Amino acid sequence: GETAHLALMLYRSLQHRFGESTAEVLSRVENFQLAVEGLEDWPCDEGGIVRATQEMDRVLRMAHEQAWDAQVEKEVIRWVCRFLLGRTTHDVSVLINFVCVPPEELTVDLEQKLLGLRFKALDFFGLPGGFRWTGLWLRTSVVDTDAKSADKIPEYATQLDEYATSYFNRYNVPEVAKIES
Repeated sequence: GETAHLALMLYRSLQHRFGESTAEVLSRVENFQLAVEGLEDWPCDEGGIVRATQEMDRVLRMAHEQAWDAQVEKEVIRWVCRFLLGRTTHDVSVLINFVCVPPEELTVDLEQKLLGLRFKALDFFGLPGGFRWTGLWLRTSVVDTDAKSADKIPEYATQLDEYATSYFNRYNVPEVAKIES
């Protein structure tokens, strides 16, 4: 939940700076390229979320305590775009297709066709004694990758809080209902 609130504050800083053109600034491809730079060594677990929260808070402080310059602007845009990329990945679907072609039926033409359709023989990651003999071929596809609009950041900022409130209040029964039963 914290990153959504921090993203909202960073977004508002950009709105204050760019006004009506904020959405256009945040839709530029180069800003999303900037957003993915330097993430190679980040942890892909709770540690990464904690680090992102700390970095977003640092950038928010920069935006409010320092003079607004090109570096501050770059960092604010980077973190808002990172947040939007994260929200996009919340909604993607991963499709996994399997095809079974018994090895004795696999021709060179059929193998080329499968490869052309992005299938790979299931081979236990290239290790010797793998599973290629099973005749199983695998393809993965990521779909529903629609980019999220920056205009939805205010909604995202309260969404998790609303879900948590609903969850924690799931057993709250109004006093009237308790008396009547």
